[in-house]
Amino acid sequence: MFDKLFPFHFVLDRAFRIVQKGSSLSKIVSDTEVFDQLFSFKSPVLSIENTFESVLSRQQQLFIIEIKGKNFILKGQFVYQSSQDLLFFCGNPWLNADTSIRALNLNIGDFAVQSAVIENTQFLNILFDELRSKIELSEDFENQRKFFERLFDEIPVDMSIIDLDKRFKYLNKRAVKDDKLRKWMVGKTNSDYFILKNIDKEIGFRREVFLQQAIDSDSLVSFEDVHHKGTEKEVIMLRSVSPFTAHNGAKYLLAYGQNITELKRNAKLVQQKNIELEKLNLELNNIIYSITHDFRSPILAVKALVELLKKSVMLNQRFEGFLDMITDSIDKLDDQIIDIYHFVKNVNSENRFTIINLEEIVNEIFNMVKHSVPYPIELRIDIEEKVVFYSDAYRLKILLNNLISNAVKYSSNRDNNAFVEFIARVDKNEAVFYIKDNGEGIPDQLKEKVFDIYFRANKSTSGTGLGLFICSEVVRKLNGNIELESTVGKGSTFKVSIPNRR
Repeated sequence: MFDKLFPFHFVLDRAFRIVQKGSSLSKIVSDTEVFDQLFSFKSPVLSIENTFESVLSRQQQLFIIEIKGKNFILKGQFVYQSSQDLLFFCGNPWLNADTSIRALNLNIGDFAVQSAVIENTQFLNILFDELRSKIELSEDFENQRKFFERLFDEIPVDMSIIDLDKRFKYLNKRAVKDDKLRKWMVGKTNSDYFILKNIDKEIGFRREVFLQQAIDSDSLVSFEDVHHKGTEKEVIMLRSVSPFTAHNGAKYLLAYGQNITELKRNAKLVQQKNIELEKLNLELNNIIYSITHDFRSPILAVKALVELLKKSVMLNQRFEGFLDMITDSIDKLDDQIIDIYHFVKNVNSENRFTIINLEEIVNEIFNMVKHSVPYPIELRIDIEEKVVFYSDAYRLKILLNNLISNAVKYSSNRDNNAFVEFIARVDKNEAVFYIKDNGEGIPDQLKEKVFDIYFRANKSTSGTGLGLFICSEVVRKLNGNIELESTVGKGSTFKVSIPNRR
């Protein structure tokens, strides 16, 4: 039962070794007994030592403990169990906007502190009924009673038990800190409390409406309380009410609440930053689109004038070489503008899946790029389609254009046998492509970098350094995978797997 109540708990012995961990905590920490390797104290930090006695002397303090290397913080208190001479840490995760729950292999069930309490409401009812009874308890049971009474008082959750008349039967110290007031609250309603304290009575009446909803629906009801709304003192509490039946058939409501003010503020801050980022991205996209559309016209005009000049004027060899250099620079700049355009469009446009004719696309691309090398080059095609292939035609053409043009560009004419090989296998689940060349290959130490932006494995050839980076982004957008196999002196093969969106 203790693990259900506190799935992130751990237990320390006198040697300050971890002798027990909660089921949820075990998912995200290594299997070691050494406290120092797993945790560090964030609060308190002054004069605290990693010793049993140091922590024992601070039982009344709130501890904030960081799990090393996980960006995950626990918040709670230590409770000393004298009969076993152990320290129990009872707390919950203290989540923030940067915490990645999925990355830690956790799900919502791992945070079910409250639901675990609900599952053990029969125990709670028995416990507190017997605490109020005049039956003489054994020494063993008395120690257990004190332990669990303190445990429920120290858990970082407001908790109370309410009958069907909406009157309190029990409240822990987190719900009402003042002992005298807490005793007065037993038998009273939320409205009685708010009238007594002369605070916003509407919150008290509103709570009772939700209590009635839980009674009528016989199911969990959650809502938010906002105190001092719109001021610097604003506090937001997430409250939940769940019905349960005791061992004797009596029905009650289990109510619990957590302060989510900081979480709400962080969420609002993240939302504001997202709006700012979206605005910035929109402005950036407009600039890039302007560059890719408006800049190409004068660039292509300059290229046309250079070509006209070369044809219409008798030039010496040196001056003609200068014009060839201008043409090469213009082509490189134009290629870079086109690559940037494709990158931005890939990022911002949604996938549109249509029937793909692979052979037609591959032949079209090869015929456009085969003249980029000064020797004959052969295209070898082997396509096996068990079913029709569906994908985003625009993205697929960007991908294959980059890979096939690279294969042509980096091919080798040794033994007069330059070739590019395209192999495809399509089934109902995916399409797998292999684009192979017989070029010089890529050294092992560079293979992991080829998909980095602006990286060029071969400095002797022209290129923007964007092609393979864009390929990896296109494949990612299509939820696929791209890999490189290469042997120096023999050639390279790119393997691409893309889901078939039938």
